[in-house]
Amino acid sequence: MSQTKDNVRMRDRAETEEELLKLQEEFLANKPKAAATVIRKSKPPTVISSSSQFENNNVNVVEKDIVTLDDNVKTSSNSIKGKTKSKKKKSLLSSNRKKSLESDGGAQRFEIDLDQEIENTTEQEEHVPAVKKVLDMHSYQTGAVGMVTEKFATEPVLPPNITNNNDTSSDGGFPKPVHRSLFKRRRQALDEESKSNIDNLQNQQINNENTTKDIKNLPTTTAVSSTSLNTLNKDTKIFNSDYLEIDRENVEKISNMSEEEILKTVEMLRQTLSPKLVEKLSKNKPLVERIPEESNEGFNGTEEKEIKHVHFEENKMNYEEEDDDSLPLKMKEKYFPNVPIEPEKIEWMGVEFKKDESTTTKDQGMVKDYSSPYIPKSSDPPAAFYRFDFHGNIMEKDADVPTYMGLHHHGDNPDQAGYTSSELLHLSRSRVSSQRIIPLNVIGRIMRKVRKGHYGIEKCKGITEWMIKMKLPIYLRTALDDTAESVIVAAVDAISALIIGGTEGLDVEEEIWDRSGRLYRGYESVALQDVPETKVKKHFGMDIALQDENEEDVNTTEYHVRLASKDLIAGLISMDILYRFRYLLEKLRLPYITNEQIILMLIRFARHSHKSAMFIFECPQLVDVIHKKFLCVAWPVIYNNGDDALSQFPSLSAVKLFRLLCQSSGKISQSIIQNYIETFLRYIVVNPSTISNEFEMNLGYKILQETLRIYQTLAAHGLYHGILSQAYSVFGGYLSKEIIYSLSPPWQWKGDNIPQMKHKLDIAISFFRLLEIWIRTSKKDTGTDVESGAQPSEFINDSVELMDKFVSSFPFEIDNKIENSREFEKALILISSIARYIASWYQYLGDYPLKDTSQIKKIWERLKFDSWQSSKIGIYLSNRLPACLNAYYVSKKDIWQLSNLPGAYYPITFEHISKSITMSVLYDLYLSYISLIHQISNLFSGDKEFSINSLSVITTFVPIDLIKHHIIKFPPKRNWLDFFDRTRTYLLYEWMCAISSLIDKIGDDKFQSQFSKKLLQVALIIMSHLLPGDENISLNILNRIFDGITALSPDPKRAEGIKKSLRSFYKNRIITSNTKEEIYSFSGQQEEDPTLLWNLTRNNSHGGLPLSRAWVWTPIDVLYSKRSDVIMDEEVRFEVVRDCLEFGWEIMETCQDVARSSDVIDRNVERLVMNPAIVVLSIMKIFLLEGELYRNSNIEVWIDRILSRYTFGYGSEKERDAIVDLPEDSYSLEDAAKDVLTVPFYTFFTDFSAIYAAESFGHKSFAQCIIVPLSTIYPFDFKLLVWGDLFEVLGTINIKYEEVICLNPSFNEGLNSYFWPLENNKALIQSYVNSIIHLKLTSEKTPFLYWIVIHHLNGFVFWNIQEGENQDEIKKDHGKVQMRIDIAKAIVKGAKSDIVKDWIRYTEKNFGDDVKELMKMPQCFKDLDDLKLKSRLEWLNNVNINIDENLIY
Repeated sequence: MSQTKDNVRMRDRAETEEELLKLQEEFLANKPKAAATVIRKSKPPTVISSSSQFENNNVNVVEKDIVTLDDNVKTSSNSIKGKTKSKKKKSLLSSNRKKSLESDGGAQRFEIDLDQEIENTTEQEEHVPAVKKVLDMHSYQTGAVGMVTEKFATEPVLPPNITNNNDTSSDGGFPKPVHRSLFKRRRQALDEESKSNIDNLQNQQINNENTTKDIKNLPTTTAVSSTSLNTLNKDTKIFNSDYLEIDRENVEKISNMSEEEILKTVEMLRQTLSPKLVEKLSKNKPLVERIPEESNEGFNGTEEKEIKHVHFEENKMNYEEEDDDSLPLKMKEKYFPNVPIEPEKIEWMGVEFKKDESTTTKDQGMVKDYSSPYIPKSSDPPAAFYRFDFHGNIMEKDADVPTYMGLHHHGDNPDQAGYTSSELLHLSRSRVSSQRIIPLNVIGRIMRKVRKGHYGIEKCKGITEWMIKMKLPIYLRTALDDTAESVIVAAVDAISALIIGGTEGLDVEEEIWDRSGRLYRGYESVALQDVPETKVKKHFGMDIALQDENEEDVNTTEYHVRLASKDLIAGLISMDILYRFRYLLEKLRLPYITNEQIILMLIRFARHSHKSAMFIFECPQLVDVIHKKFLCVAWPVIYNNGDDALSQFPSLSAVKLFRLLCQSSGKISQSIIQNYIETFLRYIVVNPSTISNEFEMNLGYKILQETLRIYQTLAAHGLYHGILSQAYSVFGGYLSKEIIYSLSPPWQWKGDNIPQMKHKLDIAISFFRLLEIWIRTSKKDTGTDVESGAQPSEFINDSVELMDKFVSSFPFEIDNKIENSREFEKALILISSIARYIASWYQYLGDYPLKDTSQIKKIWERLKFDSWQSSKIGIYLSNRLPACLNAYYVSKKDIWQLSNLPGAYYPITFEHISKSITMSVLYDLYLSYISLIHQISNLFSGDKEFSINSLSVITTFVPIDLIKHHIIKFPPKRNWLDFFDRTRTYLLYEWMCAISSLIDKIGDDKFQSQFSKKLLQVALIIMSHLLPGDENISLNILNRIFDGITALSPDPKRAEGIKKSLRSFYKNRIITSNTKEEIYSFSGQQEEDPTLLWNLTRNNSHGGLPLSRAWVWTPIDVLYSKRSDVIMDEEVRFEVVRDCLEFGWEIMETCQDVARSSDVIDRNVERLVMNPAIVVLSIMKIFLLEGELYRNSNIEVWIDRILSRYTFGYGSEKERDAIVDLPEDSYSLEDAAKDVLTVPFYTFFTDFSAIYAAESFGHKSFAQCIIVPLSTIYPFDFKLLVWGDLFEVLGTINIKYEEVICLNPSFNEGLNSYFWPLENNKALIQSYVNSIIHLKLTSEKTPFLYWIVIHHLNGFVFWNIQEGENQDEIKKDHGKVQMRIDIAKAIVKGAKSDIVKDWIRYTEKNFGDDVKELMKMPQCFKDLDDLKLKSRLEWLNNVNINIDENLIY
């Protein structure tokens, strides 16, 4: 207000001329100087330089301009050349202004002098006003300016005489407009001709009483009375007798139509016209009926007035022959000579255009309309042909849509209603702003529905991919640069629909982040950046590596399109969208909702990655604008009468954006503390409950909660702990007493204060989470102060009381509505947050000796931990968790998101994450209670009985087997969705730490032997589930695994040597930063800037969490991936490989030992921890290491021992038939390669097979690995690689069926996959024939491969014979039948007789009786009886293949 008062001066007296001059000088000093000064003058203007010609004082004077209403402008004859009229004395302002202009230096300023007198000539040219050269004199805005002319006169100007002459004035007394356009003069001449025709018709009028009758039968020359015509003028604004002729023709036409034709026409009109328009027209009387009724009303006594005559016929004229500058072609030739002519548009305007055939199209400068939208081709996907209505719905093809709906247009298919995506994008670049707004709105509606899966997953995928191919991001980004504010608003809405689904879309998605933010370590988040690990493409069902492409120019449109197609957020940022957002927020007064959409999009950008958040913060003035405009407002709000009332309030979205920026970077957090953090103090010092306005009160609660979450994030970085002491009056005042400790459980809420209680519940959760972080996280030394970490111990007693109030009042029976409500979920989280805060405080006390622990025991007794499992809340958890686990399953195929924009916007994806959070709430409650019991027990370490009691409570109450089953059934997905399942991992870790600690305190070997293997198993499960930020936990678990292996090993000394040899490999893979806190950076590389925004997209070329499921084989992976970089003695390399194999074997044995003494759940743990496909791939790497280490006897024995665990001959029949519930990639090398290799498996296997051919010499384990991809679950290219490229060495693969590796959960199914389904690929069939003809395979030397060939060749030739071949199928597929004949002839002619006999008589018995009992071969190859054998021989004879039956029988 003070600034406003300084700029406003009260007018208490009249300003002097000097004061006015001073004000003028201040104004001119701040005003930019014009490039030129235009002063009106007459013909011809004299151009003089202000810097060189101003000395000439002989300047002629012109009289002031005269505005006249007379059409004839007379020129004054009193102006005499050489004489100068005396001027009025100029004011001081004017004089000083002239001096300023004369003395102005610098750039040349050109002026047109209008003070020079005009030479008086008898024939003076018609004067053209200067403004006409700039303005269109015939437009509706500037047409009146055409009457303003300059008149030079020396005599006084008298008012013009206004007459009632109809020739010169209109009804209103003003003169008629003067049309200087030749085009309009022609129209005026036609009107005068029509007027004369009307005068002649009026003389033939009989009387006014027969008007109606005469009109119906009037020919074109029939006259109408002036009174009636004036009535016509009033009603229809039409002054044309041709209208009556048209009406007569219509009446005549209708009278000649049959009733059926009339009904059809009426129906056609009803379909093409709007129903409202039809209703309006049906109520109106015909014109000829209205004329006699109204001819005497309001017009009595008035004389007849002439009317204008307007012709309806279309008169196309050759505009090229006219000289009028206002004609289209002339205007184009004059103003746009270099713009090519577009004949289609010229003809559409009704202009007759004659093409000069003597010149070429190039010479005429004509072009076709190349700006038309893309026309889909038959090869385009179905999404290219989808047509949408204005609501974004897909219209059916050839839908019968009325034309009045506005969905028919001048596109490629004008008969089809709706707009294709390419047409919408084309219209968004229209020159008419309204035409740009409509398609932008439609695109926004389409993208909202795509995100929600409204059209179905397949259609949504197709629409998205086609939109990206049509460069949708480029069009939307371009629309954002529009100059029309309405178009900008539509463009922002369309972009927000794509990125966040509109304001409502992000609100739904933000619910997930808000819910997960209330859990343990909720101050952390996950980056939604989804970067593929390897550039691959699908080729014949395989992943093939792409060649490295040259780096494109980042400023090209192609680069932006390609980047946006892979990563939409990165693509938009590369298009400088942040700079445009800054301009829109700062310079324009956009609607409140539009500003909110921009800020919400920035929130989504900040969630994308650490890098994108840094781009936001470093964008010049962007954060400053948001802070100043949306946060630096009066609080509570001071109301004014502005147009946009919501803009007076602080923006909750802006507060959330600052929290996410703090979350993304420690450096950003420090900068925010220095520049912006003081602003947020105003939102915590004001108690929202004291605000009377309900909207403002609710907003105050929400901003208070977000502010507390900002403090949580800063505290997690080790920053801004001093706020506890600075605002202690707030934390210890109304915040704790009036809001938190006065809170009652949701199941007791009644009355009108429920909305406030909901807000208080949110604030209470944030408050206790903040207290817990302050205790647990140490203060970071920033060099600015030496304050110690915050230790808010004075809230402990009140917290215990609040927790007891919630737990003791927990209901026995909970209504489903209450149980599924968000408030009930928050109540459970509040109990968990209080318990975690108390546990953190006791953990802090554990570092100091306590003299008196009586108060702690009282807390134990008050919270009833001894009988906690039988408490109401304990019973609820034990019943609720299994129910949630049963309802958790969601098919992986149903979880969908845009390929370039990860998120939880699709309903099923949202539902899946919502279920994960629901279970995480239950896990979090278990976690907090275990932590609290554990920390209290640590304070009584000398009390053995207390420790045993605590151990009993934890082991009895926590359903650890159920939690392990959940992890096994739903393993990590290796993407951002894993973030919402991390609470179960923390629960297992807390359980393991608590049990281990309590067993050590008890010191009884009985408990040690009971839990040692189970604890080791839990540690192995956790290891591959830890996420970024869990580095210290990971190192702790690694030590526990080594200690557990050592304790169980029969040779502890050897186990210690393995630990010493391998630990550094695992530690270096886990830790990627040299910082003291060992904080993981989002990129997986060393990063100085700590972040709490984790990227879960693992990159195999770098280390860091999460570890892959192949983490056990990390030492071998290091040697393989850095074969040429690692400088290591061969002996050391040998020891590392040997120790890694032995370490892996010990882990396999430990898991199996637990499985033997437990149920099927623990039997599946081994396949989870030691995935068979990953184990085989890791061993395959050993064969590719330099030095042929696999030939060393010590290494060879361990390889053989490990691979034998997965062979068909291993184990009992029970294990062969065991079916375990595991993901499919457990037995696919190609899928498992994504966790083990940095290249596609096909590339790896190509190198592997080449090494086998070069140096293996039939090594058994090498050969076992080479035949794994021969299973039919792999693409035929793998089989072709073995049967083709390794053709010469097939005889070295001497593997028996007992030695075949089966990676399927069921060994029988694994062996069966090599034989079924039958192979029908021509190239492979030919390779099979060649292998037995050239004796590369024999039943004695290479039994397994031999019987694979016999099996597929037998089935290919004889399958249809046994089943009774259909003759129609033979005719239909004659080529395949001929191929069967050719194959049979080749075998009989080229193969040995024993091979031919095996081929014809083949059944599963060829493997032996034992095998028959173990394997389930295809039903078509059962015992071969004489009848089937005879049918085979007959078929061979029928195709002229003679077989000696003595060789067969």
